[in-house]
Amino acid sequence: MTHARWKLVVDGESVTIASDRFRLTTSGSPSALTDLSTDDPSTDPADSGQIEAIIAELQTMTRRTYGQYCGLSRALEIIGERWSLLIIRDLLVGPRSVAELQRGLPRIAADILGTRLGELERTGVVQRGGSSRPDGAPAYELTGWGKELEDIVYRLGRWGTRLRTSGSRTACWSPRR
Repeated sequence: MTHARWKLVVDGESVTIASDRFRLTTSGSPSALTDLSTDDPSTDPADSGQIEAIIAELQTMTRRTYGQYCGLSRALEIIGERWSLLIIRDLLVGPRSVAELQRGLPRIAADILGTRLGELERTGVVQRGGSSRPDGAPAYELTGWGKELEDIVYRLGRWGTRLRTSGSRTACWSPRR
């Protein structure tokens, strides 16, 4: 899985957060963020944990929403992104490493899988499990809240079986109920 490289620049005039695909620059005094930078050369200007927290918050704030105060619209904002329900489907079977998820979802791009796992983790649907896989890779698992999606996933699977075509070459998951 590839991770985007982020750069944080804090100066007296602005704050800039940038990657190869994203650039955000604020103007005015960055007093709320100046604690991310230090004059002490022995410390990192902004550790990756702080940058990741800022990026996660920015992604949450800039995500497209339906703009409706409705349980269904909020649920779709969390699990309605492409691949999210299929990741959840695979995790309903049990904890999986990134490699195992990629094998189960062979057409998902590694960066999309990483993004979706991060989003689902930030929203409390998925967590990194305490148990590691035999190869030492961390395993992802559904939280209690994520497991509540089981009946919804199975019902959608049953509903969607009417739409399957007989010529499909890819094995399709089907509900066990």
